[in-house]
Amino acid sequence: MSNLQGARAFDHNRFGPLDDTTPRYQILHRGANHNFYNTVWSARDNIQNTCKFTRSYLNAEEQRRGGLFIINSFMRYHVGGEQKFASYWNGLAQLPKPACPFGKASCDERVVLTVQTDAARSKLIQRFDDTASMTQNKLGGAVTFGSFDTMQRYGMPRGGDTAKWEMPLLDGFGDIKSLADHVELAWTKEGPTITNDLAGISAEGFDSLTFRIAVAQPVRQEVLVTLTDGRGKSATVTASEFTDALYNFPRPKGDGRPMVDHPADTPLIGDTFVNVLSMVAIPLKAFDSIDTTNLKELKLAFPKEWGKVAITDIELQNLGRDKPAPGPATAATDGSPIEGTFAPTLAGK
Repeated sequence: MSNLQGARAFDHNRFGPLDDTTPRYQILHRGANHNFYNTVWSARDNIQNTCKFTRSYLNAEEQRRGGLFIINSFMRYHVGGEQKFASYWNGLAQLPKPACPFGKASCDERVVLTVQTDAARSKLIQRFDDTASMTQNKLGGAVTFGSFDTMQRYGMPRGGDTAKWEMPLLDGFGDIKSLADHVELAWTKEGPTITNDLAGISAEGFDSLTFRIAVAQPVRQEVLVTLTDGRGKSATVTASEFTDALYNFPRPKGDGRPMVDHPADTPLIGDTFVNVLSMVAIPLKAFDSIDTTNLKELKLAFPKEWGKVAITDIELQNLGRDKPAPGPATAATDGSPIEGTFAPTLAGK
């Protein structure tokens, strides 16, 4: 759908009551529209309008191949209790081949998964729901922004389709459809940073560092994520190793992407893209030799020479990745995507 209104429902309900143990999910299916999930739909969507942010459209059969896996695996895991699908819904496994467009061996870049676990399995570091959030995080530590040209915080507006921001979004951010509180950041020189004082917190009981991001401009971005422990030891990882959310087209990482544009995308630099705030989830194990029981600082750095991004929901989460349920040993002989083998890799989530 061109307005991606499902993102609004996710944003309003992502943090449930303390006694609610149900995880929340957001799925961004790139190149999809509304009606192609149905074999009959009276109000036909204009696919080029609804999917303009990808410039890469799925036909009806291809879209239903992906939908068959996403929808049925969700129901069979959460309602039927089939643990073989847990590895996809905790962001560990890739889409199976039969869920991809024809001729594609993999297509994880088509679907961007966002997960919000319950209060017992998450520790919020920072969101931007009040004015104090620009200087202090939810742990009581300082937040500092370095070398951005423009910064603006937006609290989450009330209401559904009619909800309006308290002030206009910054130039170039108007096609971000999420309603979550967030900060919008723009820069024209490489290397700006967001730094959070973690106040010595322990990550025991959590397996991932997550945050949500929407790339407004240009086509792609990169984020260098650095954790520092109480001993002063630091480790830096490249966010694109663990997510497809940083490139606004369904293209896999490679050939220099996301630091370098795909040649076909170069003419679109400067365009704005219909997008939502999507999750980047980095396993804590990726931060080599860091004492995760005594975390001092988290820094997000943006190495591109210019850009515009929105950020929110920086947190520690237990996504269940340390003990993933096994997937089926082989794909079904009929090629059904609901029975496909899942590759145990974090890339592309």
